[in-house]
Amino acid sequence: RLLQIVRDIASSGFTVVAVLHDPNQAFLYGDAFVLLKNGGIYDPKDGRQPWDPTVIKAVYDADVDCISHRGRPFVLPKNSTKQ
Repeated sequence: RLLQIVRDIASSGFTVVAVLHDPNQAFLYGDAFVLLKNGGIYDPKDGRQPWDPTVIKAVYDADVDCISHRGRPFVLPKNSTKQ
C-alpha cells in the first residue's frame, strides 16, 4: 500500500528516490533503476535491462527466471533441486 501511495505521488509530477532491496518491488513500482554492487553502481554496458537474469545473477548472485506480471518484469528463483 505504501509503495502505491509513493507511486501516485510520483505520477503527480514529483521525483521520488527509494532504496528497495527486493527487485520485484522496485520493478513493480519504479520507472528507472540504479543497481548497486560492492559499494558502487553496477552498469551492464551491453544494454541489458536490470531484470535480465544475467544482471540479477551478477548483482544478487541468484539464478532467476523473468516473467511479465501486470505488464512489469517479475523475477522468480530458478528451481534449484540438487541431485
